Amino acid sequence: MGRGKIIKSGYVRYERLFLAVLLFVVLFPVLAFVFRDVVARFGELSLFIFDRSYFEEVALKPGGFLEYISAFLSQILYVPWLGSLVAVLLWEVVYWLVIKAFDIPRGYSVFGLVPVALLLLTVMGYGDKVNVLLYRNVFYTATLGFLSSLAIVLCCKKIRSFALKMASLSALGVAGYLLFGAYGLLGAALAALCQLSHDRSAVKALVALAVAAAVIVLLPLAFGRDWLAGVPITEFYNYDKVNVLPYALLAAFSLMYALLLRGGSRQEDEYRPGSMTLSLAMLISLAVLCNLQWKADADYRAESSMYRALERQDYRKVVSLYDRVVKREDAANARSYSKLMDKVRNLGGDERRDLYAQYYFETYQRPSRLMSEFRMLALAYMGESGSQLFSAPQGLVSEKYTPFVSQYGPTIYRLWGLFNSSYVWSTATSIHGGWSYYDLKEAALAMLLAGNEKAAAKYLDILDKTLVCSKWAEKIRGYFSNPQQLQLDFAQCLQLVVPRDDQFYSEDGQIELKIMEHFALFEQPDAFVQTPIYSECSVMWAMLSKDPGAFWKALDNYYGVNMPEKLPRYYQQAAFLFSVLSGDGIAANLPIDEEVYRLYDSFETYMTTHQGTVNELRQESYKRFGKTYFYFYFFVDNFI
Repeated sequence: MGRGKIIKSGYVRYERLFLAVLLFVVLFPVLAFVFRDVVARFGELSLFIFDRSYFEEVALKPGGFLEYISAFLSQILYVPWLGSLVAVLLWEVVYWLVIKAFDIPRGYSVFGLVPVALLLLTVMGYGDKVNVLLYRNVFYTATLGFLSSLAIVLCCKKIRSFALKMASLSALGVAGYLLFGAYGLLGAALAALCQLSHDRSAVKALVALAVAAAVIVLLPLAFGRDWLAGVPITEFYNYDKVNVLPYALLAAFSLMYALLLRGGSRQEDEYRPGSMTLSLAMLISLAVLCNLQWKADADYRAESSMYRALERQDYRKVVSLYDRVVKREDAANARSYSKLMDKVRNLGGDERRDLYAQYYFETYQRPSRLMSEFRMLALAYMGESGSQLFSAPQGLVSEKYTPFVSQYGPTIYRLWGLFNSSYVWSTATSIHGGWSYYDLKEAALAMLLAGNEKAAAKYLDILDKTLVCSKWAEKIRGYFSNPQQLQLDFAQCLQLVVPRDDQFYSEDGQIELKIMEHFALFEQPDAFVQTPIYSECSVMWAMLSKDPGAFWKALDNYYGVNMPEKLPRYYQQAAFLFSVLSGDGIAANLPIDEEVYRLYDSFETYMTTHQGTVNELRQESYKRFGKTYFYFYFFVDNFI
């Protein structure tokens, strides 16, 4: 590597140590603190059971042992800082072994960080796919698998006898595939290419390639053509293509290293001009790549943080996280819209201008529907939906695309108090996606709250055999003999709604519509059987569904149950708007503030006098009226 004048440099002696320290100093705080909620979510969606049947189901297949040990380590992700520490230490080992296995010379040690960056991408690249695709035990999988590949290379390098080396390559390739799946095959390929790179004998090189090719081709054929065993790829629309990219790059870089790198400099303190520049350029490129990947995952990070805050009953934190997302996305939308208008300003013709604006709104950034769901739930618990609900925009849902919220469904239903729905959803997601700590806990709790102790005991029996949830299972099992304590500990959930038979059977996963049916459209009990939170939720969902009939019924019950001293501002805005649209004059008998009248007059005047297309009107009016129910009613077409 490198030509030209050799420079003596003391830095070279400490370059590898410097990069190793830099790797730890950068990655550990980011994972342990910035991404702690995502790391904890990986832990919740994993599962390791100390049981022989679990071992036989998971480990006794090609690549199964890799999944088994990865699941074992995933337990510690429940403590995010500890799970992050283990991950970073494993990546440190990868860094040193890459240098050792491929003889990366001093002055170019930064190339040892490339596989580490790609391994990081295999983790952070999942994002919401951890929920949508129901992945299990994937956090450490690629790292442990790649370490097995490097181990095969190092073992073969240590053997001097060519015949013994080939026998070892064959045996290690077979064992590697059976234990670590595709990573064993990668190790065999790397060992063969290293032989080709370092040995001048063409015959020996060809023999090594032939042995590796036989292992790589014939072995998977004997096990159902599963060349990607151990690589967590699930076919779900086009997501599998996205997920496979970091793995493909990891294999490609490793194969390139094995073929091209031919050993370090003989003089350990030699340093060539340009290597420092190359190292810095590579380091900056890796940082930019990882940063872009993390930013692309921002919504999932926010959803994970909101979920964990909701579980801690830190409702203010849920709302503040949502507001932070809105602030970020509003700024991005403003910049995007400004650039678009600069392009179309001279085009002329409202139809063509509106076409551009319509395209802009198809990619308009808004908080996800899950974030909106969590925020609405937090506001309901705080009793502030009437004064806060439309102070931030609701998540947009296209009529053509309504993604399901699979792994948060049980939590949402349980916290809304729809226990029968939580019962059905918990069972469905567990069966569909395979068990996880999250599924088992939600299922056990939903069954218990629904009064099905027999089903709850089944899930608790499984959790008894886990390390991280056994104490939780023991605590929940205590409610069997003490139902009064269950009522006390879950009073906030149990009082959210009146005890009713809520029937929920849906395959499309549109949680919001089912909740709306319960609170606003079909489930409107009389005031004397409602709780204050239930009546407030009914008004909120009636406004979101834009249903005047449901709104007036819910508002009447709200007065009877909550007996407010003053009608909250968004209830006033909705009441006035529905009254104006129907011309029934009901609002004249309600305590509507003068500010609401002035605000609506201003909104109506702006709507009728503004020049421009409908989509331009939508954008401009958001700046002035985005935090009103008037704007939501006319410009937000979704149902949540």
